[in-house]
Amino acid sequence: MTDGRREVAVDIHATPQDIWRAMTDPQLTREYYYGTDILSGWTPGARWTSESDGEVYLEGEVIDVDPPHRLVQTFHVVDERPAADDPPST
Repeated sequence: MTDGRREVAVDIHATPQDIWRAMTDPQLTREYYYGTDILSGWTPGARWTSESDGEVYLEGEVIDVDPPHRLVQTFHVVDERPAADDPPST
């Protein structure tokens, strides 16, 4: 039995700075993240959202951050049942 946590390793041919921008810059996230802006202050304890036209689809909390090397956050579906009834995951 697992504790529900998942760790994934992916090789991406880009600099850490380019990857960080791709994950945190709304002008870039809307190109590949279903047209949504990923918004946050990107500091521990800050809320992040995935939203478009004022509608929030995903949200979470920034747990740990060390730009451009580390980003730990919770993840919660806001608008689709039954997933919206689940607690946030990390």
